[in-house]
Formats: sequence, C-alpha cells, structure tokens
Amino acid sequence: MKTKRIFKYTIDLDKREQEVVMPEFAEVLSVQLQHGNAQTWALVDPDDEQKPRKFFVFVTGAFVENSERLRFVGTIQLHGGSIVLYLFEQTS
Repeated sequence: MKTKRIFKYTIDLDKREQEVVMPEFAEVLSVQLQHGNAQTWALVDPDDEQKPRKFFVFVTGAFVENSERLRFVGTIQLHGGSIVLYLFEQTS
C-alpha cells in the first residue's frame, strides 16, 4: 500500500477563478486562513503526475454558474466574519 502525504497550497482570495498545480489524484481536504493567507490542504501521492486543478472563490450572494460541476471545499471568514468566502473546486 502506498503512503500518502498532506501538502498545502496557497489560494489567492482576490481571484475568482484560479488554477493550482498539485498531484493529479490529490484529495482536497479543507481550506483555512493561516497567518493571514488562504491555504488548502490535500492528501497526495507526491509521485503522481502534477496537473492544474481549477478553483473558484465566491462571496455570499454571488451567482454560482455551473454549480453541478463544482465541489464545495470550505468557507473562509474575513474581517471578523463581515466577509464570507466559499471555495469550490471544478470537478468536470
């Protein structure tokens, strides 16, 4: 059985849509602020081929196009909860 590792990847909250390069079969676990920066953690096999994965950041009240093709990752609250953002990953 192959041993996996947990890696973290930075998410730019100023970009509505972005690509993050990670191992192809990475399992995204969560998103949180760490030292003021948004990070997502994933369970990965570091030997897998690196591939770009597409992520989207939405604010409360935003229109979410093609939601059936997105998987919710988590919620981030900024400025004491006055701004709430939601991270989704494109699944297809």
